[in-house]
Amino acid sequence: MAYDMHASKISWEQHGDGCTVVQDGIKIESVKQKPKPKWFNNILEANGTTPLSKINKITKEKALKCNIVVFIFGRNIADDLAAVGVSSTGFHTEILRIEAVAEQNGLKKGDTVIAPVSGNSAVGIALVCAVKGYK
Repeated sequence: MAYDMHASKISWEQHGDGCTVVQDGIKIESVKQKPKPKWFNNILEANGTTPLSKINKITKEKALKCNIVVFIFGRNIADDLAAVGVSSTGFHTEILRIEAVAEQNGLKKGDTVIAPVSGNSAVGIALVCAVKGYK
């Protein structure tokens, strides 16, 4: 069922192993938390969770660890809130697409990626390229 962001009331009920989305008193979707490590090696491993992540591109000598405060990063915040971190669209799709293309075609660090996209998709692909070392 799609979320109506203009509905009179949307709420999230948290429980021990996840949360439930409630729209106008009707339970729309229940989401169980995925087990996750305390730290991820890069931002791409964190997609779909609210983790602590090491940011590798600050300097070579220093690493910064920060809390990612949105459910699925790189997308419209309204979409993130509506999806409660479970949507398979937007940035998550771009991560899967670029990683699949890289694996299938032998893309390696330093190779150039040309993608005829704009908006959030372009931002998502650019983030993947920055982390993976593609141009």
